[in-house]
Amino acid sequence: TCTRDGALCAARVSCDVNAGALADPALPHVFEPFARREMLRARDAKRVAWTLALCQRVALAHGGSFTHTPFADGSAVTLSLSVPCEAPV
Repeated sequence: TCTRDGALCAARVSCDVNAGALADPALPHVFEPFARREMLRARDAKRVAWTLALCQRVALAHGGSFTHTPFADGSAVTLSLSVPCEAPV
């Protein structure tokens, strides 16, 4: 979605992702590229941590944010990317 608040504009993208690659104790650390492997369930979880860390750093470098919100039952995680953009004239 794109929203406009006066002269400010933000683009937001959210998606729900199966949480199988992440154990509950790992959720606070999903943006740390060196998160301890035993905290992550899937074989490629280390790659997931690196990818999420990179996405967050790119978003922050552009004045945005990249966040995660776990489902109440732990079955999935909502990943949300928000970056500022120029409002159309």
